[in-house]
Amino acid sequence: MTIPGRSWIVPASLALLLVSGCSTVEQVAGVFGGSDKPEAPPAGAQRSFVGERAEALQGDLARLQQTRSERAEAAQRLKGQATAESAAYNGTVQDIAERLQDGAGALDPKLLGQWTEARSHLARVDEVVARMRALEADLAADRARGRFLADTARNLATVGGAGEADAARARQVQAGLAESAAGLDAVGTDLAAEIRRHTEWLTTERQRSDTLLAAVRSGTTSRGAPAAGRAAPLAFAGPAPDARPAPGVRAAPEAAPPARATPARAAPEPAPARAAAAGFTPKTVDGRKPFVAVRFADKNPQYEPALYEALKVAVDRNPAIRFDVVAVTPKGGKVNSRTTMAYAEQVAGSMRKMGLSKAQARTYGRSQDGLDAPQVHVYVRRR
Repeated sequence: MTIPGRSWIVPASLALLLVSGCSTVEQVAGVFGGSDKPEAPPAGAQRSFVGERAEALQGDLARLQQTRSERAEAAQRLKGQATAESAAYNGTVQDIAERLQDGAGALDPKLLGQWTEARSHLARVDEVVARMRALEADLAADRARGRFLADTARNLATVGGAGEADAARARQVQAGLAESAAGLDAVGTDLAAEIRRHTEWLTTERQRSDTLLAAVRSGTTSRGAPAAGRAAPLAFAGPAPDARPAPGVRAAPEAAPPARATPARAAPEPAPARAAAAGFTPKTVDGRKPFVAVRFADKNPQYEPALYEALKVAVDRNPAIRFDVVAVTPKGGKVNSRTTMAYAEQVAGSMRKMGLSKAQARTYGRSQDGLDAPQVHVYVRRR
């Protein structure tokens, strides 16, 4: 192409564009990158800072939830192992005590073997406690990380400038992290209590085991030996012994859970029960006042803490003590004796879980006037 007075050389590419119908400057300039118009942002480039951080914390939440589940399972598994070993120890010690009471001779080979077996159960409980302490150390780091992530998410939720979707996601992640952190704290607190309880139990049982060995060597029982009927706190899977008893449970004054530790007083047998709450006075049966009385106005009264403390005091005084568990049915009431007897068997079962042998907690039934609900009485057996 020529213009009068000028000579123009048009590039072949531009000539091709003009021929193909490009009629605007923008179309032509776009080919050579000369346009000031911004490029379209890539997908996702408009996400806010809150959205980006919430996405990252979502991954942290998944990992924290997995950690919480694994730690809880590990703690429960160790607790089960310790409980099984302690129950085996209790059974072996009870068998030794009963054989001694039946007149086994000094240095009886079978009793020596059983004593060695009992000590091996104590050693295995000690090993489990060591693994609990290692788990507790891991949990301490997990709990610190959980609290840090929960605080981070809480601060993120207060940042402005985010879209509704990003803000909602941040709140959701915050709630999840807070829940997981609290769950880890609960597992750690429970594990610490288990370690403390098992450690105290091991200290006591090692001392009593030494006393029992002396009895096996001499062929006689002695005061302080872990004879049959000894309360075994490790095997007790009920509420914490220092929990307050529920209304409808009566225990001896010195056996009820005290506000502070009180040394047991020497006495031939535990004192009779007293009322711990208004509205319930145990009736005497067969001319005896109950050592512990439970009123089954509800199907599941929380009687085990008070029962545990009462038995512990009684067994410390007399390791060979025996009890009668009496089902007391109201005369003319709607509850039949079979139901009340089932309650008595339930209480006797709790006593066996605490370390008593079956022979030390026999059950039978009686009927009584003036009762508005079935009761179970625990009496110290006279003979």
